[in-house]
Amino acid sequence: MLTTAILGPGRWAARLVDSVQGKSSRLRFVAAGSQDPDRHADFGDRFGLPVTTYDAILADPAIEAVVIATPHRQHRPHAIAAAEAGKHVLVEKPLATTKEDAQAIVAACRTAGVKLAHGFNRRFAPAYLEMLRRVHEIEI
Repeated sequence: MLTTAILGPGRWAARLVDSVQGKSSRLRFVAAGSQDPDRHADFGDRFGLPVTTYDAILADPAIEAVVIATPHRQHRPHAIAAAEAGKHVLVEKPLATTKEDAQAIVAACRTAGVKLAHGFNRRFAPAYLEMLRRVHEIEI
């Protein structure tokens, strides 16, 4: 069981936690991280999770991985901090807002020896599959 925390307990984070909490034998959320934990107490109440600071999440040796569902501009610093703390990282889309930010995230995870995953829930959508088909056939 992968012990995981979610950073950014907003609307999308709620959908992610709700989709797996108590339904997966491989992953469970044990905490949520917020810049303002008091503001997100309702998130904690809804899912039975403590809501704490990002720093507390990263310092907790029991947390093996983080899911980053924070605003896009924060993905780079949060992903790098998580990697440096030895946590596996899943970043919700987009991975980053610039090529440089994406490269820095990848490099930080490689250096730390942690897994990096990117959340993209449309990979089986017909429009996306058609785009891939065209790219691979060079029809663009």
